[in-house]
Amino acid sequence: MPKVRKKSYFHDLRLKLLEDSAHNGQLLVTASEFGYRCVGVDHEFKLEKKSQVPRPRDLSAVINGYPGNMQAAGVRVLKRLTVIVEEPSLLHVMTSPAVSEYDVIAVQPNSERTFQQACSTMPIDIITMDMTQQLPYNLRRQQIGQAIERGITFEICYTPALLDPTARRYTFSNALDLIHTCKGKNVVVSSGAQRVSLTEVRLNSDIIFYSQWN
Repeated sequence: MPKVRKKSYFHDLRLKLLEDSAHNGQLLVTASEFGYRCVGVDHEFKLEKKSQVPRPRDLSAVINGYPGNMQAAGVRVLKRLTVIVEEPSLLHVMTSPAVSEYDVIAVQPNSERTFQQACSTMPIDIITMDMTQQLPYNLRRQQIGQAIERGITFEICYTPALLDPTARRYTFSNALDLIHTCKGKNVVVSSGAQRVSLTEVRLNSDIIFYSQWN
């Protein structure tokens, strides 16, 4: 009996939405038309003193406004929270009930101590980084390995690299460092797109091509 080739499905786990529902719907439709079958709608949140984790946005109006495109394509929409944090003493708010209402929990650590805690103890799914500049910490194999053992995925966002030459150099340098340290394990590529534009949302074939650069 001949082997049946499994069909590949692609995900974009970071689409940043605006207040304009029509724009947001078109962004999701564009992602689905480009072949993405699972998208993460990102609520980016900078953690500061006395701040509280926001509840996820109601996406029913966005999704139901474009039923012919998204439902027919079988696109799954996930609610994602990305917490940007520098001071680890503020991370106690991650136990808030609002956090459990999200499908995907990501953190962007902006200090060495926060990165270490994210790798070792934080109950998260994704560690993302601002790769458009020099990272505020070194990517150590021991910490990375600890995160991988806990099932955490490291994220590379490509949109900033397409918009600015300096950001592109830093992004490729940091991404290569991360992939080398991870040994290619537990790395996901997302867009981080916010606008409906070919410079922000790209075909999955383009992403595969960019991922092969070295």
